[in-house]
This record gives sequence, structure tokens and C-alpha cells, in this order.
Amino acid sequence: FVVPGFGSGTYHAYARDGLVELEEAVAFAAGVECLSSVPAESLPVSGTPHQAPVVDVGSDTTGGDAAMERLQRYLSAWGLGDASAIRTEVTPSYRFFFAGFTPTDGVSTSGFEAFFGGMRQSIAAAGGPAVNSTDFMQLQGEMSRTLTGTEGGSFSIKSGTFVVRGFGTGVYHVIGDNMGVLAENAVAFGAGLECMHALAPAVALSNDEALDGYIAGWNVGNPSDIRAYQAANYAFHFHGVTASAGIDADGFVDFFTNFRKTVAAAGGPAADSKDFMRTYGAVRQNVSGYTLETGAFVVPGFG
Repeated sequence: FVVPGFGSGTYHAYARDGLVELEEAVAFAAGVECLSSVPAESLPVSGTPHQAPVVDVGSDTTGGDAAMERLQRYLSAWGLGDASAIRTEVTPSYRFFFAGFTPTDGVSTSGFEAFFGGMRQSIAAAGGPAVNSTDFMQLQGEMSRTLTGTEGGSFSIKSGTFVVRGFGTGVYHVIGDNMGVLAENAVAFGAGLECMHALAPAVALSNDEALDGYIAGWNVGNPSDIRAYQAANYAFHFHGVTASAGIDADGFVDFFTNFRKTVAAAGGPAADSKDFMRTYGAVRQNVSGYTLETGAFVVPGFG
């Protein structure tokens, strides 16, 4: 959504039995006027949402924490552009709908990897990330909710805005349960929204929240999760591993992906393991606007 002269953000709303029960929204920081400056023909027409087919939710469907974890792993795999990792989180009945890219009945589980490979080639040819880049997509303004269906089962949803640098921006929602992702529906706005990638939610995290999320990303070994908490001037220095200048934010995902392969080859956790690092004895202290954390880390089998 855009409020001219004020700002922009994302929203999701739920209607049931002919009435709207809930809306959630998140605003982006000042400077999202880029949305209002995009030619109207580049934006989806208001009032004509992309309608995907019905997702069946039965009485035995269960949302909640386990479902949210599956949805988060799925979205993290999108960040990396890893079709195989995406597919491991979906159900046999999964359907992916992307307006202008997929057939009207979507792409099935069995056809997803072939479709995704072709889509990445098209995006790379249009100026987006290279086919082998692991810094494929960034997500902004995420919202989550678990709902109970008419049959008594529950399901979970994550929604927000995505950015594929050099290609475009759009919105998505993903639906899942404890068995995996049931469906995703997405639409791209088209070219012209490149400024979105530098924006953060209007409500800034505290230093403690940023460190908690950053360290949690290291523990599970997910570079996209770590990248989400890095400042524009971020630098990573690992003595004996990185060059003296360190690794900057833009180069971090590729560095970390290769680093995990090196660690795995040396006897550490497999490159796709979610149990990568453990931290011990951490201490924190606030100093002149900074929050400092020091602790010990262990990468099992490596060092």
C-alpha cells in the first residue's frame, strides 16, 4: 500500500462468512516514496487481486510453531535461491502461483525444480542475480498468523514483500501446516522498485533483538538469516580465514555458503545441517550507543 506523501508498507487481511475479521499491516521506514513514483502501469491495479485456486485445509491440519518453522525454512531457501531446499519443505499437494510466470493452476511439487531453474535463468537474463548466486531474494515487512479453518483444522500464514535485486519487487503469502508448505501465491510489481531493497521496517529492532537474531542465524547456519540483521557498513573478520579487509554485507551470503562447504569437508556439520554452531558463556554490555557481545563458539567436528 501507498499513502502519498507519507509512506508505504504491506498488509494482509482476512475475510470469513462475508465479513473482514482481521487486518495486519507493517509500514516501511521513510523513503519508500519510490512506490508512489513508479508509473501506475507498472503496479497491479487496485481492486483486482491475483486469485489463486482454493487451498484445502482439513480437520487434521495443524498450524502453530511447527508450521511456522517449516514456513521460515521455506522462505530462507527462497533467499538462497535453492530449489532443492525449497522443495524439501513442501507437501505433495503443494502449488506455487506466481502471476505472469506460472500456469493458472500453478506449479506442482514434482514440477517445481524444473520450473524454478527456468525462472532463475529468465531473471538472470533480465538483469537479476546470476543463476548460481546464493544471494537471490530479500524479504521485507513479514507478518505471521495462525488461523482455524471451517473444518476445524488450523493453518499458518507468512506474508510480506520480496525483492530480487536487478529484477523487481512484489508481494507474497505462504500457507502451511506442520507437515509442510501447502501453497504460495505471489505477484511482481515490475521494474522500478529497486530502492525497496535498502529499506527496513519502520519499527527498528533493539540492539539486543538484533544480536539475538544474528546469533540465532549463526547457530542454524543460515546466511540469509544472518544477513537480515547486518548494517549497510557491516564487515566480518575471521582471522586466518578472511582477508584483512573482511567480508562486507553484499558478499556475506556467498562467502558463508562456501565457508560451510569447507567446514563440512573438514569434518564439521553437513552444509545443509541446521545444527551448525553452539555458543557458550556470552556476556553483553552497553557502551555509548553500542551493545557488545563476547562469547565462545563451537562448530562440532571442526573447531
